[in-house]
Amino acid sequence: MKKLLTMILVLSLAISLAGCGAEKKPAAETPDPPAAGETSAGKDEFLLGVINCNSVYTYYQAEIAGMQKEAEEIGGIELLILDSQDDINKEAANIETCITKGVDLILLISVGAEDGANCVRKANEAGVPIIAVSREVSSAQPLMNIVTGYQNTYAAIDELIDNVVVEGTVVEIAGKSGEANVIIRGDALREAIAGNDKVTLLDSADCQWDSLTAANTAADMISKYPDVTAIYCHNDDMATGVIQAVEDAGKTGEIMVIAMDGQPSALSNIAAGKQTATMGVPIALEGARCIYYAHQYLTGNDVPAYIETEIIPVTKDNVETYSDLWGDINFEDYPIAVD
Repeated sequence: MKKLLTMILVLSLAISLAGCGAEKKPAAETPDPPAAGETSAGKDEFLLGVINCNSVYTYYQAEIAGMQKEAEEIGGIELLILDSQDDINKEAANIETCITKGVDLILLISVGAEDGANCVRKANEAGVPIIAVSREVSSAQPLMNIVTGYQNTYAAIDELIDNVVVEGTVVEIAGKSGEANVIIRGDALREAIAGNDKVTLLDSADCQWDSLTAANTAADMISKYPDVTAIYCHNDDMATGVIQAVEDAGKTGEIMVIAMDGQPSALSNIAAGKQTATMGVPIALEGARCIYYAHQYLTGNDVPAYIETEIIPVTKDNVETYSDLWGDINFEDYPIAVD
């Protein structure tokens, strides 16, 4: 399966690198890989530190489950899983814990963009390779970024704006301001709308990734903009609150609800006609890739600097195809490239 993974990712990686303008940084800022054909310090078993921004998020629970599956398949990999609870001080302490315990490599799902950069710098200073997972770190130099990046997010929302919304008005239910994924998901929406003269962005609100806040905010926006065409949510959890607000307003089927992540409840809501679309992320696959490339690096192989995870527009027309989107770690199932 690993040989097949390499073949499938060649085109996607090349296009992602070109499209995102990734540039090679000085190699001195990250630890040098083991020599080809040798394992790190002659080892055949590895301890990887996994720092999760917050274990309550089902999205990252699925990602870490993908990591665990791939670690078990490869063998000889132990995961030290730590929870930052969306607290930058706990995140910094978790980096110190990983360094103190002598992990071979750190996988970081950062709390925030700048906080993640600080963690990368601290790991680099300690000589511990670190991979930024899901949330991109661009202002420091991790060994790799394996992330839900801008190019694929834009491609997905652009397709939905042009082919599903088509024309009308949109309001935005955003995640927590300042987080890398929030910036990406917001900027991608604005670029997509800027390229479509029939669609207008009316308003936006920071809803902190909270479904109740999203529900109350959506209710206020529906009252303020009764003819709004679509509500765009930064994740499917908040979309559940928005769906309730739309139902309470008696506008199910009139106001589109579009979100991102592709969690199982969203797929069910799409099939039931309650949610219009989601931009699905094969998040368990992203986690599995992190383990695969960590092991590749630690066993003396070169690894790419940037991998952007596929993002799949899911509507009622293809929802059955992606019924196991968050559980599938078969790399060959997602040979999707960005034009």
